[in-house]
Amino acid sequence: MKEAGRVVEITGTQARIEVAPNKACRTCPACTVCRPQGTVRYIEAENRVGAHVGDDVCIETSTKQSMVAILLVFGVPVVLALVGLIIGTSLGNLQSMILGVIGFVAGLVVAKIFNNIFTRKHLLPRVTEIKRHAKDLTL
Repeated sequence: MKEAGRVVEITGTQARIEVAPNKACRTCPACTVCRPQGTVRYIEAENRVGAHVGDDVCIETSTKQSMVAILLVFGVPVVLALVGLIIGTSLGNLQSMILGVIGFVAGLVVAKIFNNIFTRKHLLPRVTEIKRHAKDLTL
């Protein structure tokens, strides 16, 4: 998936990019999830092309990266919750529910740990091109 935005901050090899809603966002049913107030959102991306603050850039996220992120955020907690529920079925309904909740919370913790480890190295979108340099705007 490709999106356009403007670099607002550079930290090392990462850029923080402001992405305004586009035409596709108006018809997307999930728009309220990524833009709760309908405003801009910010994306952290690898800056391998040397963009600077104020540059208009194109960022790209691969399908593989998106799928890994979805499985990490949603899959791990659900799987661990199901494991807790299955283990708890032999103990009784209340224990099954308690173990299911514990499994879900443990899944969230595991997902957060993996997110902190892998996001910075493998799951970040990449700045693929600089559309317009900030210095070109001042001319």
